[in-house]
Amino acid sequence: MLMKKTADTLQADEDIQELRGARGWFLRMLQRHPILILGLLLFTGMAMILWHLNRFSTSIKESVSLQSAEQYAATLSEFRLFYANEIIPRLKTYNVDITPEYLLKSNAIPIPATMSIDLSKRISARGGGYLIRVYSDFPFPWRAEEGGPRDDFEREALKQLRGNAKVPYARFEVYDGRTSLRYTSPMLMERSCVTCHNTHPASPKKDWKVGDVRGVQEITMPLDRQIGEIKTGLTESFSIMMIITVFGLGILWVAVGGLRKSLAHTQLLAERQKDINRELEIQVSERTRAELALEETNRTLESKVEERTHELSEKNGQLSEAMDRLKETQEQLIVQEKLASLGELTAAISHEIKNPLNFVNNFAKLSRKLTAELREELAQHPDGIPTADLPNLTDIASDLTENLARISEHGERADSIVKGMLLHSRGISEPHKPTDINALVKESANLAYHGMRAQSPDFEFVLNEDFAPDLPPVLTSEQDLGRVFLNILNNGLYAIKQKKEQRGDTYAAEIRITTRLDDDAVEIRLRDNGTGIPAELREKIFQPFFTTKPSGQGTGLGLSISYEVVKQHEGTFRVESEAGEFTEFIVRLPLVRT
Repeated sequence: MLMKKTADTLQADEDIQELRGARGWFLRMLQRHPILILGLLLFTGMAMILWHLNRFSTSIKESVSLQSAEQYAATLSEFRLFYANEIIPRLKTYNVDITPEYLLKSNAIPIPATMSIDLSKRISARGGGYLIRVYSDFPFPWRAEEGGPRDDFEREALKQLRGNAKVPYARFEVYDGRTSLRYTSPMLMERSCVTCHNTHPASPKKDWKVGDVRGVQEITMPLDRQIGEIKTGLTESFSIMMIITVFGLGILWVAVGGLRKSLAHTQLLAERQKDINRELEIQVSERTRAELALEETNRTLESKVEERTHELSEKNGQLSEAMDRLKETQEQLIVQEKLASLGELTAAISHEIKNPLNFVNNFAKLSRKLTAELREELAQHPDGIPTADLPNLTDIASDLTENLARISEHGERADSIVKGMLLHSRGISEPHKPTDINALVKESANLAYHGMRAQSPDFEFVLNEDFAPDLPPVLTSEQDLGRVFLNILNNGLYAIKQKKEQRGDTYAAEIRITTRLDDDAVEIRLRDNGTGIPAELREKIFQPFFTTKPSGQGTGLGLSISYEVVKQHEGTFRVESEAGEFTEFIVRLPLVRT
């Protein structure tokens, strides 16, 4: 212990000598060249301040530029959505042609994509420095030369936004000889655009889905003017600081005399060095005691760490057991729910909620796989999660969150369909509005056609359409009435498919759709040359839950709901049929009264 104190005392003396030597050298230099040293200190301080101001100004410039680009992009996107969801549907009722070749036609407007492209060109041509471009890696053939990515940034933007459409992709770089911000945001595939893009003969991609990133909107903002203003401001600041510094050094020159007098006083301080040494010894002793206390604290901390580690291990074990119990409980709840809901689902289920339920099931399976991966990761580290594995666990948790959001989205969609059925059963529907019946029937026929082709790609039939021109609008609920036409067409397709299987190649399957104006009403006829309906069953087809289809292929609600929908529209709904020959449904709807 005595040897340790002696060593500590020697070390303290050496530190005191080193401190004394450094301070003495500084005082001597300050005494000989006070203006030089203080000038260097001031210039160093100014340089650090200017460097910090430059960094701070650059950070503000980039932040403001990003916010401006984000708002600009949001404005363009909102305008595009407003155009697609509000303007186009209104103009369709007036037979306005929606086409990319609108400049070559009269009474035509551009499709949303063409509108965005032409608007971007127009804004860019007006000057002001902004350059706006819309591009995709799947452009239509007539935009192949200018519609695809042109450089590495645009290709990388497509890649990044397809990976995560929620986070815009941006970069500051020299573009066209000017320092610029290149900001990109995704152009998502809307529900109203999917059918067109997937069915257009010239479309380079046929499997678009709602929410896919079909392209990118890029805004390029030159920043050289802002950079020039920042440089000018920094130059002016530097000039002012230089003037202040020179003025200050002049004052310091006058004060040198007083400083020299103070140095004389410093010599008196040397005589008090012994007192300082004794004070340092006391400080060294206190420091030794502090080190001992620190060692004790470290030992206590190690004990607490071991205790917390043990607690964490127990918590991990409890978490694993809880997850096992949760899995068992989920399985039990699933079985109980299936048993409790079987009777109700048998009567209420329809093809309209199969798609959202399929999405829910698929994302639930993915979530279970991710949960299994999470459990495996936790099982591999019972003593705690290493820092290196945290990003992987975070990604799994992020994927689970996204899957749950998708499950919630499609669950709400299925819920809205069921609520719609309940509202319909109570006589409640969406607000009616003037509707182009020809367009609505054609859309329903297109959906029925693609639905049959998806189930039976080899099945062939003829679809004949005879639409009355210039048909006046009808006040309807498009969603409800579209479901009526779709139910009738699906039944007709089922009938001609059954007849095709019975008669083989000698039978030519056909669906015929006719619309005409009859006095103050619009008449829609949907006819198939399928198996027909026997006379004894025609009075039953509009009854709820009556169906001639095999078990599991029909609910018996389609025509019953359709009959009620037509009745709510103050229309009539009847059927004409001959067994083995044809079935024709006739729907009459009153015109809009003005």
